[in-house]
Amino acid sequence: MLGLLFTILKIVGLFLLIVLALIIVILLCVLFVPVRYALEGSNGEDFGPKFSAKVSYLLHFIAFEISYEKELNYVFRLLGIKLFSSADEHKEKKKPKKKKSNEPDLTTEDEKAIDDKTIDDRTIEPSVEETEASKEDKKTSGKKLKHKSDRGKKPAGEKKPKKEKKDTLLGKLKNKDTKYVIHFLIEQSFYILNKLKPKRCEADIRFGLTDPAYTGWITGGLAVTPWIYKKRVKVIPDFKTDENFIHGYVKMSGHIAVITFVIVGIKALLDKTVRTFIFGLLK
Repeated sequence: MLGLLFTILKIVGLFLLIVLALIIVILLCVLFVPVRYALEGSNGEDFGPKFSAKVSYLLHFIAFEISYEKELNYVFRLLGIKLFSSADEHKEKKKPKKKKSNEPDLTTEDEKAIDDKTIDDRTIEPSVEETEASKEDKKTSGKKLKHKSDRGKKPAGEKKPKKEKKDTLLGKLKNKDTKYVIHFLIEQSFYILNKLKPKRCEADIRFGLTDPAYTGWITGGLAVTPWIYKKRVKVIPDFKTDENFIHGYVKMSGHIAVITFVIVGIKALLDKTVRTFIFGLLK
């Protein structure tokens, strides 16, 4: 009897261990398997702008694709099964509306007769009740004009309410805790962007603006971006153009893990100042 009980406990224990191991594996996959993305865009003198983007997660367990070429198209798939797409919406729009059986089909002659009837109804003179109502409106408007001069006057003894500094936006921004939270958010945003930046990038772009100063500012901003130097990126500014244009192509791909956002969330919860600020906003 005891031997049978031990075997049952062993089976139950093994089953619980397997379930626990599966839960741990799923959590590790969700946290550490990266969300992958790929972007591609082009624009030329002979053709219009084209754009496509793909985002996939857990070995294409979840996938989303979007593209633009004369019209916007998108598809969302789960386990390879299409859940919704732009093609489905286009089909629904193209479906003709069913006419009700009770509604008779009107010919062109009937429609003209209805239009003539509506025009005749508009030309009918206003009734006695309408004329009396318009007279009453004129009287009330005259009374309002008389009292117009009293609008600007304020009752004596009324004082303007004082603005509290604590409730104003400037007062909140001057607070040390708010400054600290803003600095924390900026720092963590740069951390996420650093993880999100493309791992592969290829571009050949030629652009120009009507104002050469703006062209120089954009070129200078791209020049100080450190990761561009390591990639196959070619940017040629045109300072002599008389029109705004951008021609060329861009290809980039990268990934980011969910654990990155979890780390940022843990940092925010462990920091007392940030935690109190977040819970204060939620109240």
